[in-house]
Amino acid sequence: MQGVLCSCISALPVFGIFFLPVLDIFSRGAFSGGLSNVFIVNDVQLIGMKDTLLTDRQKEVIRLRKQGMTQQQIADRLGTSKANICTIEKSANENIRRAKETLEFLYTLDATELCTIPAGTDLMDAPKMIYAAAAPTKVKIIYDTLGLINRLSSYIPEKFKGRQVKEDICVYLNKEGDLYFS
Repeated sequence: MQGVLCSCISALPVFGIFFLPVLDIFSRGAFSGGLSNVFIVNDVQLIGMKDTLLTDRQKEVIRLRKQGMTQQQIADRLGTSKANICTIEKSANENIRRAKETLEFLYTLDATELCTIPAGTDLMDAPKMIYAAAAPTKVKIIYDTLGLINRLSSYIPEKFKGRQVKEDICVYLNKEGDLYFS
């Protein structure tokens, strides 16, 4: 799928980097807007969120991309140009990025900066660093080592290349023992 992407877009990472944290806030009950709108795409019933930062067209394009369709296939299906689909997708990705940054801010409001995992660190060494930094706080982290590795790699996959940290990661801990990263 990567080969069919417009050079200005990288759609697959959207769902790992941006979209999962956005969905996470709903699973935590932090969003009171609720869910509404049921969409049917390829005979699959999908629940839509009301009052999102995405237009209906952006949601439709993102859903179709998630299903593996190319931008050209989507353009043909919707009766528009590939360039228009690229623009819609780029705008959706930007809206999702901004929403993610807002959520990161929200999550860290009640959290304390715990430590920084420096660039070049092996992912397998990060839990040891985080647990050591958390010990003096007397707050029990809610993740075991494997869970913490999975949380790190799925929450901010853009900061890793293989097992290596590409850029510094700030780790935040809240009083419930949950961790957030930026």
